[in-house]
Amino acid sequence: MSPNMKALALFTPVVASNAVFAPRRISRSVDAMEEDKHLYGIMNLDIAAGQTLKGIKAGSHLLAAENGSAADSIRKLNNNIKALESKSKLFKGASSIVDFTSRNINPIIYATGGVKVFTAEKKDEAFTEELLGIGLMRCGEEITSDILGMPSFKYNKATKTMESIRKDGLYKNNPFLKKQVKAFKDFCETKELFKKISLKSAPPIVKGCLFVGASIGSYKLGSALGKSINNIGKENTATSNLSEQATNATASTPATANG
Repeated sequence: MSPNMKALALFTPVVASNAVFAPRRISRSVDAMEEDKHLYGIMNLDIAAGQTLKGIKAGSHLLAAENGSAADSIRKLNNNIKALESKSKLFKGASSIVDFTSRNINPIIYATGGVKVFTAEKKDEAFTEELLGIGLMRCGEEITSDILGMPSFKYNKATKTMESIRKDGLYKNNPFLKKQVKAFKDFCETKELFKKISLKSAPPIVKGCLFVGASIGSYKLGSALGKSINNIGKENTATSNLSEQATNATASTPATANG
């Protein structure tokens, strides 16, 4: 595989997945703001910005590998951002926060879930739903990441850069799946959509979309399970209250004399 194709396979799934995650977080932020949950809304907006920046970083690596002139443009853009940071303390502060978020997406998501629970009217129910939602989401993401071979990223404090770590997907251990994926990649390698758009990037985009689907689906499944548990608790409480009321009513009924 050529260096360009390796870069395409490595970074495109990250770009594709964050391109879906960020708008969803923005939507949550808007909904929270409308409900006067401003802290939760701001944190979701920060996550959206962090996810966008993470996607941009991955895209910049991809462009740099694909096109030397693109790398020069990226360096120029970074220099312009640094110039803005030196002139504006507010911009520098906001930039630092978003950059930190882009490197620590998952911990920020956990903290945001905690804020959602803290600001909920029924905190015990919200805790159950959010705990199971985020818990299953992370499990789903980890399992899907291992199966598909999604790249992981590690922050290098010395160079202050994100280093990508490539890993092979577990699907390669299955001869049938490995053969089907290879056939799909080979097909996309030479085909063009409408005879104009190359399909070379289709396989990594599909990988990113599968990861997104697993993440969203797992979270919804966990939340639904949490709601079911809460509903069972409500039903048991209601049944217990009715039983207690019936017992109290029987005890308070005066006995009638015979004869």
